[in-house]
Amino acid sequence: MRDETLGDRIGERMRSRLQEMCVVVEMQGEDFRQKVKRASFG
Repeated sequence: MRDETLGDRIGERMRSRLQEMCVVVEMQGEDFRQKVKRASFG
């Protein structure tokens, strides 16, 4: 079973239009959200 893609969710035509408007920004390093998880409120 494969993961759902953006094209699966919004359609390939809409995904293609969004891609035309975007600039690719490559980032390196750890995902801060994965490292810290969620703040605890309690």
